[in-house]
Amino acid sequence: MKNIWKAGRSALAVLSAAVLAMPMGAAVSAEENELASIIDVDRTGSITINKLKDNSDFSKEGNGSVDPTVTQPGMEGIEFTVLKIADIETAAYDNSIGTYYTNLDAGFAELLSENHIQTGGKEAEGRIYYTAGELSAMLNGLNHVKGTVSGETKVINYVKDNSHSIVLKKTDKNGTASVSGLPLGVYLTAETDYSAYVDADTGDTIYNPSSPFLVSIPMTNQDENTGIQLDGKETKKGTAWQYDVVVYPKNQTVSIHKYIVSEADDASLVESDDHEIGEEFRQVISSAAPAAADGHLYEKYVVTDTMEAGLNMTEVVEVRLGDRVASPESVEDFQSAAVLVKDTDYKIECSSDRTEFSVVFLKSGLEKLNARTANGQVTVVFKTILTSEASDGNADPNTNQPKLICKNQSKEEHTIIGNIPKVYAYRLHITKKGVSDASRVFFSVYKGETELVFVHEGSGIYHLFDNDDDQAKEGKKNIAPAADGTLILRGLDADTYQIVEKATESGHELLKNRISVTLNSLDEENGKLAPDGNLANALLTAGDTSMQISVDKGTAGFTVKNDSSISLKTGGMGRTWFYLVMGACIVSGIFMSLLQRKKNRAQ
Repeated sequence: MKNIWKAGRSALAVLSAAVLAMPMGAAVSAEENELASIIDVDRTGSITINKLKDNSDFSKEGNGSVDPTVTQPGMEGIEFTVLKIADIETAAYDNSIGTYYTNLDAGFAELLSENHIQTGGKEAEGRIYYTAGELSAMLNGLNHVKGTVSGETKVINYVKDNSHSIVLKKTDKNGTASVSGLPLGVYLTAETDYSAYVDADTGDTIYNPSSPFLVSIPMTNQDENTGIQLDGKETKKGTAWQYDVVVYPKNQTVSIHKYIVSEADDASLVESDDHEIGEEFRQVISSAAPAAADGHLYEKYVVTDTMEAGLNMTEVVEVRLGDRVASPESVEDFQSAAVLVKDTDYKIECSSDRTEFSVVFLKSGLEKLNARTANGQVTVVFKTILTSEASDGNADPNTNQPKLICKNQSKEEHTIIGNIPKVYAYRLHITKKGVSDASRVFFSVYKGETELVFVHEGSGIYHLFDNDDDQAKEGKKNIAPAADGTLILRGLDADTYQIVEKATESGHELLKNRISVTLNSLDEENGKLAPDGNLANALLTAGDTSMQISVDKGTAGFTVKNDSSISLKTGGMGRTWFYLVMGACIVSGIFMSLLQRKKNRAQ
């Protein structure tokens, strides 16, 4: 199921207008539109849905009004259901005033909580107010929840099962269904019955149903001098509230999504993970490829990924073309798709610093796209390495964002931007105390039985050896703090590391045991990486003792103390006994010598 097109290709397109329009109206005179710019709380609104068979024109944004250029045939017999989930209200707080959404439906809030979706919002006088962007982000988060039951299915079931939902009459032969008399507010709209388009033999859906979407009643009008009238008057864009909203749900949109192949099992797909500097891992880009209709054949299809400094592409493993996978959970979900041939179906273009690369479809690949009779999907699997330029220790993610550039016949070229996966790395801050010059102390760090190699950045700062850097001669296994005792190890994973003290300052004790440090980034409640990428906790173990150590965002820290070693010194009574014993030995020696001489004379 995909996002809607027209008045709701992005729910934000519908909702943001309501937030941006202040009650005082736009830049028109009060005489022209004094009342139109103020919400009439006594009015009701309507939603009209036009479900079309072929609306793959992803270039159009919705404006909530009838589009006179639409000529595509409608889809008859599809049921939509709407549920009001929030009120619309003008509120003043925090030294500002604006139009917000409040009284969020308790069941919707519970659904968000169950799926660990953050709600945001601000509280004022006992009520929580949300912006249009926050509501859109909530629904977008739910729609992308993966699992045995997909997030979209959970939302649809929630709308279907809610006693306050309003079920629209199924779409007519023009694909139209509508409902009127709706109180003002935000409505969650879901396609709840498309059984007429399910193959009776296979159970497969003949088309891809729409994702659940949001509609605000009213919304700010988004037409300017188009001849479309509101309340009998032609209005300029952004000058009036529109109470009757028209939407065109999209069956299949051109979209692109990116996943990280989880380090935990090297198969599961996640959108955030943690890795070490120098570690190579896989990522997957999945881009939609709607079936090409006559006159709409693909002329260009390019998948591009742009990475921040700190992430480099090392290898494109494979490119596949196959049927759409609605809610992939594992990289194995794409294995049934056909493997395309490099330099025949596509070519790879890569920047010199390897932070950006593109999969460009060639003539053969475009022919395969155009030959498909059902909506498809292009999947790119590639390897990435986290480099020494990575952000770490401060909970700032290392990000990359995919985009799809495509062109159909008779259409303009368009760029579709994807999501932003996040890769985190952590650091360890050790403070060495009890020595006059800590730079004479040396440690080695192990992961399992492997001794790790570091690169010295200076002032007691080291990062894990970056296999993508030309630093082979700089790799060090023995690392030393700065003279003041500071030792920072950058680019660590959420894992267990053992630290061994190999040398210390003369006259001080070496640590008897390995120090074991375990960095944990998973939330205890859901077992997932925290949304902010912070470390959840860190455990230090030495010998038979262990303790939690301090954590600040993505940095864990502790102190190592070195006491003076026991030395054999004499003084005080010790010195007295020393001289007494030595004196007795000397006297005894003289006596024995004299006795031996006496014996010699007697002989």
